[in-house]
Amino acid sequence: MTQETEPARPATNDLVTLLDAADRLPAVRALRARSYDLLDAGPGARAVDVGCGAGRPWPN
Repeated sequence: MTQETEPARPATNDLVTLLDAADRLPAVRALRARSYDLLDAGPGARAVDVGCGAGRPWPN
């Protein structure tokens, strides 16, 4: 690991903490649920989650 990458860790941790907090907001949960409804992906469907927060909210 280089010295240039070491300071990025706290910023990354702060960003993930912020994204996790945003995911708990009722409006964000409703928007995410609506986007899943619009996606209309049934069982066995595949999707790529790109740039959508920390990736934790994706339903199993």
